[in-house]
Parts: sequence; C-alpha cells; structure tokens
Amino acid sequence: FKCHPNPVADRVTIGYGVNRPCRVRLRVFDTAGRLVCVLVDCDFEQGTHLCEWSLKDHSGRRVSKGVYILNFEAGNSLERQKIIVVK
Repeated sequence: FKCHPNPVADRVTIGYGVNRPCRVRLRVFDTAGRLVCVLVDCDFEQGTHLCEWSLKDHSGRRVSKGVYILNFEAGNSLERQKIIVVK
C-alpha cells in the first residue's frame, strides 16, 4: 500500500490492493499507540482501492502536526507506514 503525498498538509490518498476478497482495516494511530481514527473496516473484493484521509480524528477535529502510523490489515497481512503531518 502507498500513501501520497507524504509529508502531508491537507489530505492524504491511500492506495492499496488485495489479491483475494478479504476484510480490510485501515487505522491511524499516534506515536503513543493511541487510535486516532478508523478509515476503513469492511470487506473488499480483489483489486485496487483508494481511500482519503482528511487529517481528522474520530471526533472530526483536525489532527496536530507530527508523525502518525497508518496500519493496513488485509486478511492475515499487516503493514505499517508513517505519515508526517506538516501543518
């Protein structure tokens, strides 16, 4: 999976692919491990997909500048990527 742009000031687009139908979860955490928001938590068909994060937490407030961790889970796989929010 890939995030663009990174660093980000406004919104980030996350592209990911799944090679078979499975449950996909995209969650954002802060560096202390606290859940910031859940972007995706549902079943997807095989293929490529896009998701946007407008840099808001689960309450709808804009997050502070800093480093965030995006967890991508698809089936039994887990990948992580750092996202740097600059504004």
